[in-house]
Amino acid sequence: MRHAAPDVGMKPRTLSSAGSRSPEVGGSPSLMRAAWELAFHRMTRTEKVAANGMRPRASLRASGLRISRRRLGRYLRATRGYTQRGGVAAQLLPPTVASLWEAVYLLDLIRIADLPFPAGIIHLGSERILVRPLETHDEARLDLAILKAWSWRGGTRLQVGSTTCNSAGHLCAEGEVHLLLHGVELDLPEYVRGAEGGRDERPVDRWTELARWRMGAGTGRRYASVSGDINPIHLSPLTARWFGFSRAVAHGACIEAMIAHELISGRAGGDVAALRRLLIRFTSPLLLPADVVLQVHDRAGDTGANFQLIAAERPETVYAAGEWV
Repeated sequence: MRHAAPDVGMKPRTLSSAGSRSPEVGGSPSLMRAAWELAFHRMTRTEKVAANGMRPRASLRASGLRISRRRLGRYLRATRGYTQRGGVAAQLLPPTVASLWEAVYLLDLIRIADLPFPAGIIHLGSERILVRPLETHDEARLDLAILKAWSWRGGTRLQVGSTTCNSAGHLCAEGEVHLLLHGVELDLPEYVRGAEGGRDERPVDRWTELARWRMGAGTGRRYASVSGDINPIHLSPLTARWFGFSRAVAHGACIEAMIAHELISGRAGGDVAALRRLLIRFTSPLLLPADVVLQVHDRAGDTGANFQLIAAERPETVYAAGEWV
């Protein structure tokens, strides 16, 4: 899925490690905190912004990004990650690590697009094409660009393109992240399912359990501490209620990482480079604490498989679904 140069009418805004933001993953917690404090004051307001028939335009480039071994260990613990032991695997980063950088810089992208700050940002899904793993010593480069935008459910749905390169400039991963900017209403076409160009869904009649997890009440806080994504809906029942949720909601990126780790360890023999493509949609908020089950279904005549994450006590409740190769 090679992205064409985004039609943004401007050069990508470049952010480097020499700037005010720390190049190590997690960004600046004080900046994230200030942004979400602003959201608290705006969360009861809905703004209608005239876009004159044009979609929001923005792109940025962040370079010099890295993750320390200590923070990598915290990330793996927060997402039930595999244990990296010796050899080549010890030098490779998890394929979902770019989501940490995306969480930090998406706020910058929204600001560059001159959009009103949303009352909340909801992760709807993502797709990642993995070309080669990042190594622990790499200083990565991240490019983000708004590809498409629609009006949807009282807000704005964004399709954001993402590419990650290593220190040598080689492409490591590319993909898309789908977000809902709650409370930001633009004069844009209404979203129609499939408008982002995704694959048609294929029905699955039989599932096999791959893993079963207990996600505690502190799952959101642990992931927020390592990622810098301190969206209030993830932190506690009190702050989640301000946005209409009875309990804290698990980060979509945390769920994505947990699933990727389990697929790597349970279906790929722990080979980090074996995961080539991961597509995930979030279908229901995962309220914490929760007991969940990861199920898979191998596709006949195909190298990949479908997966879904369901409630252990209510199998009809599907929190996430997707496919991997």
